Amino acid sequence: MTLSTVTTRSAVVSGLTFGTTYHFRVQAENDFGLSESSAVLTLVAATKPAAPLNPATSVVADRVTVSWTQPSARGNPITGYKVYIRRADLAF
Repeated sequence: MTLSTVTTRSAVVSGLTFGTTYHFRVQAENDFGLSESSAVLTLVAATKPAAPLNPATSVVADRVTVSWTQPSARGNPITGYKVYIRRADLAF
């Protein structure tokens, strides 16, 4: 599939599907024809995950359990979470 002919050194591609792998290559063109293709660039259409949902806490004695619902991974598996704690009298 050819995107389009552009006259700049970049092209914006939209409408990609999260989690789908795409291959890109580029050719230069002039009045005499097309160049050889560039090396292939492969990428997975993904972005940072959505925010965790429904955070909740439960307290037993001096221990707190923080739990949440897994958010959308947006095309790339979630590999971990960061949990932050700060006293209420201090700003985040």
